[in-house]
Amino acid sequence: MQLIGTLFVLFAPWILLVRHLSGFWIVDPQYSYGWAVPFMAAFFFWQRWRTCEVDPIRNESRWAAIGGIFAALLLAPI
Repeated sequence: MQLIGTLFVLFAPWILLVRHLSGFWIVDPQYSYGWAVPFMAAFFFWQRWRTCEVDPIRNESRWAAIGGIFAALLLAPI
């Protein structure tokens, strides 16, 4: 049950964002490719995940990963 709640908290904002942007993607032909972007991002994430090492975050890159996650969290509301 906790996993479902966590997934909802992580993916609900993205679903709302895609729903909001879909209006722009339908109206403006210049942005009609927008429908493909979420699917391509998910595909590339999946491909990278399959080829990732067992321990992708080593000790020397731990602070860089923490900084990247912090920056992503700060940019998420945008």
